[in-house]
Amino acid sequence: APPRKSSTSLVELPRQDGATTYRRGWLARKVLAEADGKKAPGGRRGWKPFQTVLKGTLLYFLKAGPPRRGSEPPGTPPAEAEEPLGVHHALAERASKYTKRPHVFRLQTADQRVLLFQAPSEEEMSSWISRINLAAALLSSPPFPAAVGSQRRFARPILPAAPSRSPPEEQHRAHEEWMERVAQELFEHQRNLPEKRGRARDLDEYRVKKEYLLYEVGGARDGMGGGTGIGEG
Repeated sequence: APPRKSSTSLVELPRQDGATTYRRGWLARKVLAEADGKKAPGGRRGWKPFQTVLKGTLLYFLKAGPPRRGSEPPGTPPAEAEEPLGVHHALAERASKYTKRPHVFRLQTADQRVLLFQAPSEEEMSSWISRINLAAALLSSPPFPAAVGSQRRFARPILPAAPSRSPPEEQHRAHEEWMERVAQELFEHQRNLPEKRGRARDLDEYRVKKEYLLYEVGGARDGMGGGTGIGEG
């Protein structure tokens, strides 16, 4: 079977039929930002319930009603599941700024999507956060250098979707090296402040790169993250 593609970003997500199922359960989902950090249209920002399966670095969603006591979604994603969402290089964390619902966590993906998920309980929310970050840490392949263009403008590194085949020890070492590299780059970036009266484009590019590096430093502590800074709403 051919690789699956995300319907909005057209990023190929390799099939992971033999991958470990890290978590399955019921979640409500709210989309805040789509690929490239673009704000999701109003019709996609509402809360929707799903049977959810985390298999390898793919989250599968099956449309469903509210969970019934004692019921569980299937361990194998059914054919009618929505297009999967890749959690490679993603970061899951408690949505501390979102207070409209309980047990909500925030997920930011490699292609800068931002989503909120509501779990049935605090315990299940914590479990989803830890399992998503575990899958991302164990299976995210090292980033590729950003493409070099004719203009010396900031570009994000390329985050491959194919799962890593490295053993956990090598993955851990790669994470540490990535965190050290990003932290050093952030230090150098903050030392070279642009002139306050500089061109608007230069000031904006400095801000974008700083936000990216700050998020990467935080994300590297839990695995490998990529960020947009989209707020919760």
